Amino acid sequence: VEELKEKSIREVEILAVVEEERDTWMTPIFKYLEEGTLPADVKKARVVRRKS
Repeated sequence: VEELKEKSIREVEILAVVEEERDTWMTPIFKYLEEGTLPADVKKARVVRRKS
């Protein structure tokens, strides 16, 4: 049995990347499905209902 003075496996440092939450094209659809809220604009609300 050979005893190693150094580790045979390198440790890799991992950094966590956290992005700020921002609105995307999916946000109004998600809000409608989760909370039942629609955009104030009638045309946009109709589109959100249709897409969801």
